[in-house]
Amino acid sequence: MTTAHRPTFDPARGKEAQRGPAFHTRMLPAHTQLKFRKAGQGGAGDGEDELSQTDLAAELLAAEAVHFKKKNGELPPLTTTTTMRSTLPSLV
Repeated sequence: MTTAHRPTFDPARGKEAQRGPAFHTRMLPAHTQLKFRKAGQGGAGDGEDELSQTDLAAELLAAEAVHFKKKNGELPPLTTTTTMRSTLPSLV
């Protein structure tokens, strides 16, 4: 048996010593404040979630109708495309 496997009868006494004014950064409290969403960042704070979901569903259904009409060779009605363009936000 080597010397590394022997038990320690006289352990180090570093933890029993009095602590000085220095302390480790891991002993400090961290992440003590929570962030909350503000108005306009989405989530439950806006209060327009149900309204926006129905608008998105209506826009999706209209876009699908236009797509399938184009796919089947039918011309989409002009009012649907102009209405969709006016409701979509501009990216530029």
